[in-house]
Amino acid sequence: AAEARAAGKQPTLLVLAIDSMTDLAKPGLGFVLWLLFANIVNAWMEDGLFRGIMVTHFRVRLLPWQANVLQAVIFGLWHVFWPIRHLMAGRMDAGAALSLALTSVIGATMSGLAWGYLFLKTDNLWGAWVGHVINNSVLNLVHIQTVGGLDADTMVRNIVMLVGFAALLLWTKLWA
Repeated sequence: AAEARAAGKQPTLLVLAIDSMTDLAKPGLGFVLWLLFANIVNAWMEDGLFRGIMVTHFRVRLLPWQANVLQAVIFGLWHVFWPIRHLMAGRMDAGAALSLALTSVIGATMSGLAWGYLFLKTDNLWGAWVGHVINNSVLNLVHIQTVGGLDADTMVRNIVMLVGFAALLLWTKLWA
């Protein structure tokens, strides 16, 4: 932030759609609606698999919290695809891909824990699914422009999301 102010530019919060295949901003309501639709479908499939099927199956032999941790870790590892894809496409070097892999796995594991806990407490996928759709939509549509470029420093957004997941866990415990 200090370097941005020194350069005469303030960090800017942007709401825009970015094509994950090209990393380019795509103008227009059509692409935004497509991303939202894709988030709805993706969250339904992932929550159905990880929370609905895995947690239910794992609970046959494990305690509920163990089933939740196991599905969350698998869900986190599931998200290592993106950095591998960027590395193979030549859009990232190995160091950047490793950094993204670590943050992706940790973030997805944390969110998987929160959504799994919500599923366990309510015995219903709706809450987890809505949270997942909101999370993915924010990740797809809310970006930070700094001197370093678009989303060059997403640490603030990641910290806010982790605090949000912790709040979701607390809210779920109190609500359910």
